[in-house]
Amino acid sequence: MLGAIALHGIRRAGAGLGEIVAVLGLGIVGQLALQMLRVAGCRVLAFDPLKDRVALALTLGADVATDSPDDAVSSARLLSEGSGVDAVLVAASTASDAPLELAAELARPRARVVMVGVTGMRVPRRPFWQKELTLLLSRASGPGSEEADDEKCGAELSRAYVRWTADRNVGCFLDEVARGTVRVEPLITHRFPIERAREAYDLLRGRRKEPHLGILLTYEDRSAETSFTGPHTLVLRPATVTVKDSIGIGVIGAGLFARTILLPALRTIPALRLRGIAAASGGSARSAGDRFGFEYATTDPKEILGDDEVQAVIIATRHDLHPALVAEALRAGKHVFVEKPLAITVDGLQEVIQAYMHSPRVLMVGHNRRFSPLVQEIKTFLGNTRPLVVVYRVNAGTLAPGHWVYDPVEGGGRWLAEGCHFIDLIQYVTGSEPVQVFARGISPDGVANSLVTIIVFADGSCGLISYVDGSDRGVSRERVDIQGEGIACSLEDFRVATLTRRGRARRIRRWESERGYREELAEWLAAIRGEKPPPVDFASYVANVATCIAVLESARKGGPVPVDITSFLEKDKERVPGGGG
Repeated sequence: MLGAIALHGIRRAGAGLGEIVAVLGLGIVGQLALQMLRVAGCRVLAFDPLKDRVALALTLGADVATDSPDDAVSSARLLSEGSGVDAVLVAASTASDAPLELAAELARPRARVVMVGVTGMRVPRRPFWQKELTLLLSRASGPGSEEADDEKCGAELSRAYVRWTADRNVGCFLDEVARGTVRVEPLITHRFPIERAREAYDLLRGRRKEPHLGILLTYEDRSAETSFTGPHTLVLRPATVTVKDSIGIGVIGAGLFARTILLPALRTIPALRLRGIAAASGGSARSAGDRFGFEYATTDPKEILGDDEVQAVIIATRHDLHPALVAEALRAGKHVFVEKPLAITVDGLQEVIQAYMHSPRVLMVGHNRRFSPLVQEIKTFLGNTRPLVVVYRVNAGTLAPGHWVYDPVEGGGRWLAEGCHFIDLIQYVTGSEPVQVFARGISPDGVANSLVTIIVFADGSCGLISYVDGSDRGVSRERVDIQGEGIACSLEDFRVATLTRRGRARRIRRWESERGYREELAEWLAAIRGEKPPPVDFASYVANVATCIAVLESARKGGPVPVDITSFLEKDKERVPGGGG
């Protein structure tokens, strides 16, 4: 990355064969830049106030290197026959404006000054005006860096329009290192074993007075103790002896929710074999694998899906990946538990439907609230009372503005991320499916974050969901009020339920919220073993996703929108026989 930053600065300067370029600041970026400038056929004048860095620059190929600003000015005139350098790369790190002032002295008329580092930015107007200098800023490693679409989603800018992107700059730099034209070994001045990392940071922060440049943290070589089954997979412990009727579990996704909610709940369920865990980051996969006792960790989900000793897969990735992973897991013959939402687009839902209809395996979505012990009490209390009016108030709290859930591709927005929970609970207590929605957005952008939604159900029941993003956390997060003929119930944060009939109220309290995480996993595993049927009909999942999408459509249109799942299911009316809803 540091090499790509230096290279992008050179490209911003437009430096080419035969030109004279000054590099101000000879840290790692400056030392790398001067080497690549030499490769490009430029002559290099290097400046830094530290003598040891000046000496290193000369060994790496600088034509002239000095620690004196006056010497730098005279050398620039000498190299350029009196006119000044063609470009200046400012690779320094200081609050002072001195680097810009020196750049103006070194430059010829109409030269380019490129700010690669971080310095004071009060431009000396008179020399910049007299010479008509161009001041350019260089952002990180090039087009695509610091851009979410490129860095997170893998979007790639066309070569026809942007020849050198951040990724291509990295590749170009690595090519030069491989060829030996750019050397990195001389930049390393210190090595510290990881156990002495504090000393390394003391040096970096200046608490330890000693010349330094590149600092490496080193790790004990444990290669003899480490076993890999492939380029992306690390064996954490020997395979366990299979217990009769145990189920081999593979997990894809090791984010905060998986680590703090799903995996702790999973570990309490007996007769499971925690086989493998996959995450985008090798460190995250290994950390979660070690903590929860998995046999191997990997960065490749295909390792999990292709493992014959994995019978069931838990998917807890970011939302946009759910449909493809669910479909792939079903096609691989795995039972699937996927965290909500099942899908955030119509195309994603169709992909899941196609795979499900051709798989005999159990598919379950993480709509945990219906499995809360208090919700079970309410369901029993309601009996056959219908229709019902359900009012669900959600105080969603606040997420950081840049949170991935707000990303329209990765997260789909807060409603698609969470609305499925509240719709599913109403589906469960009414025992009916939505047929129409009417929604109004009240958030600043008009739709996406805060919504009031009315849902009409096939049995005549009606649900109202008030979902507010950013309200005060002093009130409860979720409250549900349910009313029918001669009956009323309320549920506060899955801790307190009140059941009322004929004027008599019964209150049930719990020490902490019981949201049904362990119970839902237990139901899924019981269905896999054939001990129970799947607890939720697949058509109910389809209706849930269709309703979530219809809510946003209604909020955009400002009117009611029907919910009709027959268009989703009519192409594949018959499912292959097997365990499933």
